[in-house]
Amino acid sequence: MKKLIVILLATLMLLGVCACAKPQTVEQGKVFNIYAWNEEFKGFFEKYYKVPEGVSVNWIINPSDNGVYQQKLDEALLNQKNAAADDKIDMFLAEADYIGKYVDSDYTMDISKIGFKNADTQYQYTINAATDSKGVCKGVSFQCCPAGVIYRKSIAKDVLGTDVPAEVQAKIDTWEKFDAVAAEAKAKGYYMTASFAETFRAFSNNCTSPWVNDKDELQFDDQINAWIDQTDKYIVNGYTLTAGVWDQE
Repeated sequence: MKKLIVILLATLMLLGVCACAKPQTVEQGKVFNIYAWNEEFKGFFEKYYKVPEGVSVNWIINPSDNGVYQQKLDEALLNQKNAAADDKIDMFLAEADYIGKYVDSDYTMDISKIGFKNADTQYQYTINAATDSKGVCKGVSFQCCPAGVIYRKSIAKDVLGTDVPAEVQAKIDTWEKFDAVAAEAKAKGYYMTASFAETFRAFSNNCTSPWVNDKDELQFDDQINAWIDQTDKYIVNGYTLTAGVWDQE
């Protein structure tokens, strides 16, 4: 599963600029507030960044479970204009799944205004994810996890007769082949995947249409429908477990 986490800088006011962008006539405060859903980025921040003298960093951590993180973040952003200087959000994290609504808003700022220039050192898709509809980049990624197919060699040998990566790939390089191997694996007592969600990114990342059309109607891309069909088939036939994406299984 490919995971992308992007750091965004919040504007001081709905139509203002970030506290760290340039001198302002309004009070900027001495507390730098960062919203996140765990302490992973906090570890990187504290290891590599020296906080300026006279400034304290306040971490607001809310879990991402059941949408709590986004809910708390949205509530704080709505109050951004009227919040005291030391209570305003200065930076927050977002994942690729929902970053769009923040990038295409006045709550985030152009990172070039704080001197960011080395975009050529980033993977292009991380730049694309943090770029708004006007072509302005609003964030940078500190973590991106590549996708791939991981298999147990002993099981591959038993089901496919080989454990050589190139040969295994040739046997599952289409969804038709993948489904056929899933049936073979089931016949030998194995599951093809730990969760039906494991294949979601392979489908969703190839979508060509938005979730909402020009008439504000919900629509499903053909890739999503194909994934739904596969999900149904795999559960009904027992080709997959139904664990969560981050479960131990």
